[in-house]
Amino acid sequence: MVLAVLVGSALSVVGTDEVSETPPFTVSEGAHAIVLDEAIVPYSGTDATLEATAANGQELFIGTASGVDVDSYLDGVAQVQISDVRFPDEAVHRSIPGEPAPEAPVAEQDWWTSKDTGNSVAKTFNLDADPEVLVIAPADPEQSLEGTTVTMKMRVEGVFGWSLIGIAVAIILFGAALYFGLRWWNGRIRPKKKDMNSSDDHARQPDPARSAPPGQRAAKRTRTMRIGTTAVLASGLALSGCGVLPIAQPADPHITPYERTAVRPGEAGKYMTEYTESLDQILADGGTGLERIQGAPLIDRTRAQIQIAKKAKQKLAAPNFTEVVAGGPSFEEYPMWFYAFGTTDGDEKMTQIQLVTRESAAARPIVRAASYIPAEQAPTLLANGRGAVETAPKDFTDSLAPSADTIAKYLVDGKADKSLGGLEEGGFTSFRDYLGELRGKESGFDQVDAKCSPYTDLDFASMTLKTEAGAIGMGEVRCTLTIKVPQDFSLDLGDTIEAVKTNDKDGDTVEVDTAHPYVLVESADALTAMSVDWDIISSRVV
Repeated sequence: MVLAVLVGSALSVVGTDEVSETPPFTVSEGAHAIVLDEAIVPYSGTDATLEATAANGQELFIGTASGVDVDSYLDGVAQVQISDVRFPDEAVHRSIPGEPAPEAPVAEQDWWTSKDTGNSVAKTFNLDADPEVLVIAPADPEQSLEGTTVTMKMRVEGVFGWSLIGIAVAIILFGAALYFGLRWWNGRIRPKKKDMNSSDDHARQPDPARSAPPGQRAAKRTRTMRIGTTAVLASGLALSGCGVLPIAQPADPHITPYERTAVRPGEAGKYMTEYTESLDQILADGGTGLERIQGAPLIDRTRAQIQIAKKAKQKLAAPNFTEVVAGGPSFEEYPMWFYAFGTTDGDEKMTQIQLVTRESAAARPIVRAASYIPAEQAPTLLANGRGAVETAPKDFTDSLAPSADTIAKYLVDGKADKSLGGLEEGGFTSFRDYLGELRGKESGFDQVDAKCSPYTDLDFASMTLKTEAGAIGMGEVRCTLTIKVPQDFSLDLGDTIEAVKTNDKDGDTVEVDTAHPYVLVESADALTAMSVDWDIISSRVV
């Protein structure tokens, strides 16, 4: 009887197709997304499926991603969250009010690990794999999910087969019980025969050679009962899922904060291709839309270069990189950042080091700093098994501010501090040479002063990485040159300064702002600043 009840219970839950399913629920008005954290499904050893069918034939989007990205993207957006799954009773859910749609279209995001669209969508996921977050949203950002029906299913392989075995065992046990019961009953009510002749007593005694001893008969009955009991218990364990069987097993959900690497394997090339193609188009359009891919301080330099090229009737183009590497630390929430290395082709290979930030999952990556160094001097990033790169040691991070001060001082007075290598090379000495020319007698200027200080609107010290030989960081120094000409001279400082002039005021003094990006590298306990160029970014008459 117990076995029959277990069989009936198992079949009522999963049916003959071995799938346990929750009743569908309908999304209420206003919700823009359905969210399921795969980690909350309290089972293991099988697959589960989330299905949704749209009302009125609209197209749905379904995708999976890290919880870091989903939390940021849907922050403040009206949504339905599935908080618990009880097969076959219900998918417990709650509605969270918010904005009618995210900041950017769902299908355009680059962090989805899988995605699909359709009037009816479904995603099956392995309950033993690393969990992700599953999102269903309208493909059209102007629509909502009102009227969409949602259900969850779980594959329960083996239950139907074990149920058939259980039914067979139940029938056999029932037949055996009936057989032995009837034998016992018949033996209990049969009348005892009366001996007619006492002299026949000896002849009626059983033959010891042909009958089993009483102990052996009892042992045989005991073995029969044990076999039956074992069959019942084994079948019960199989059907109840307590044995080691290929069916879903209950499990306690382990909800831990999501984290992911800044750049997943294979994403570096895709990022750089999209960036250079966008930059090329923006440069062709005269700089329109530059703020979509660049931020300060780099954007100041690029805008100045566009103005200077226009004045000189030249065309700018994005660099062409043949080798790309990118890496950053793991992060649990936005904003995030990473470094990208792009190496050019040619006889003298150069590597552009980029510092890239991203404010939210809905925002695009923004290049905040970029500087070239010789390719052979580019450090090697070391990533772990998940693709994450460790941040630089604290000693290196603490050295960024003093190094920036040292560079600023050198640009003003030309006196190199021996504690920092690289000052008497590249872009640093190029600026000192330019300053010397302005101060030379042949220039005709009465006075040329320079003031320099580190750029502090971006916290470079919070974004450094560990390398194979030490560490890498970036920085920038801004300088202002004050140039005064004699009263009888006309003020003409050339096309470059004229191109970036911000006013038309008359006067005998001009201020010129310059930008000096650099890369700071630690190797063998030695700090080296590297810079190959600098830029004039603005000028004005005062």
